[in-house]
Amino acid sequence: MHSGRAGLCFVIAREAELAACKGRSRLAVAGSVRPVALHGGQPRQVALHLADHTVLAFAQALKSWRRRAASALAISATATISAGWSPECAALGFRPLLDDSLHSPIITAFYSPDAPQYRFHTFYQKLKDQGFVIYPGKVSQSDCFRIGNIGEVYDADITALLAAIDNAMYWKQ
Repeated sequence: MHSGRAGLCFVIAREAELAACKGRSRLAVAGSVRPVALHGGQPRQVALHLADHTVLAFAQALKSWRRRAASALAISATATISAGWSPECAALGFRPLLDDSLHSPIITAFYSPDAPQYRFHTFYQKLKDQGFVIYPGKVSQSDCFRIGNIGEVYDADITALLAAIDNAMYWKQ
């Protein structure tokens, strides 16, 4: 059972494809995807029942992003930070899911290790115990995880993340 904080996401999908996924996920989050379709250019009204702290945190993140995005340098800095730690993860043995030309400056997906003893939940918990959170990512039928770096992320944060990842690689010990 998922016991983390409530969150939100945006899913852009064909309604038929989304409907075909119903009942296939073990996580409750998949059941809470509510389609908002555009009909004649107008969004259909959908009642969303999100926790107040989730909405407030999202609003604050958007305000922060707008302030940073107002500057082309901030966007460039985010891309530079992301480009800086991605090769370091590769040096630790993690392969990026996407080619560099498709790389996002905000979130990067890596293939999960091939080690038979690797379990996402264990890796996740070991990183969480060190103050970092990664996200599961089953995309394109690939077993992977994602690392996000939106907000105020500094070189010291990246150095600490890389050390935490190296420390959390229990399958190599």
